[in-house]
Amino acid sequence: MVQNREIQQISFTKFVDADKKTAKAYDLANGELIKSVGGNFWNGSFETINIAYTELPTFIESMEAGEFIVQGIHQNLHSGNCPSDATRTKELFPFSSEAGVVIIDTDSLDMFDGVDSLDDLVSALVKIEPALKSVM
Repeated sequence: MVQNREIQQISFTKFVDADKKTAKAYDLANGELIKSVGGNFWNGSFETINIAYTELPTFIESMEAGEFIVQGIHQNLHSGNCPSDATRTKELFPFSSEAGVVIIDTDSLDMFDGVDSLDDLVSALVKIEPALKSVM
């Protein structure tokens, strides 16, 4: 959430699975989230991404199979390979103390009454945190 419009850059980590499979993938079809299962991430590269927050939608749309982003930032390495340089753990990739992204995992979307589409999810999140309305 961008509370201060002075913030120009956000940071997060992009991983690229060497096997081009991630734990899960989502597609949006006719307003419905469609989940498909891939594999677990064990081997690949990572890179800290610093972009203007206004570029995030374009960045996400440019991602390819096997690529995914996480909120955490490696504290010592800008880029590297897993598992030789680092393993993907919350200890090695803690949340950034600077502006970043909030990733909302919707694995259990079917468990929420009245949340049947992306619009329903956005509405529910805005009810939880009204300040999200200005960034969604």
